[in-house]
Amino acid sequence: MFSLESISRLAGERSGQNRAVIYARVSSIKQKRDGNLDRQRERLLNAAKERGYRIVEVIAEQASGINEKRRGLRRIFRLAEDSKIDIVLIEFRDRLARFGYSYIETYLSARKVRVVCLDDAPPASTESELTRDLITIITVFSARLYGQRSRGFRKKVTDVIHEHHAAIRG
Repeated sequence: MFSLESISRLAGERSGQNRAVIYARVSSIKQKRDGNLDRQRERLLNAAKERGYRIVEVIAEQASGINEKRRGLRRIFRLAEDSKIDIVLIEFRDRLARFGYSYIETYLSARKVRVVCLDDAPPASTESELTRDLITIITVFSARLYGQRSRGFRKKVTDVIHEHHAAIRG
């Protein structure tokens, strides 16, 4: 019977205080191919609608969580700097950043933007948080190492194939 904007106005909230950007991220192409990114985006869209957020933009990307030069993250910063959003809606803290989450949260807060995390359960203890961070570091760098080896192997195979074709033709 009453619009969300009317209720917000009566509660003393400023107009437009629920402008949200949805941010979904997966680390690997395989996760994206398996539909994890699409499912994450859908869960966030549903949560935003349930909470009455006005979705300004949906950012979904496949990128490493330790890459501070992600296009999506830079886009969030630009939206915050231009005062176009009030909320960044994420599913898990590590979707926004593997490390330095609190720095990003502080930066956005200084621009009057809240980070809302659907699963914002704090770590059980300092030890469990440290353990989780160490496992993340090992996982990320192992994946990079194996990815580099894999790229090198693919290049060698491609070179051999090209040499073989050249030998056949020549």
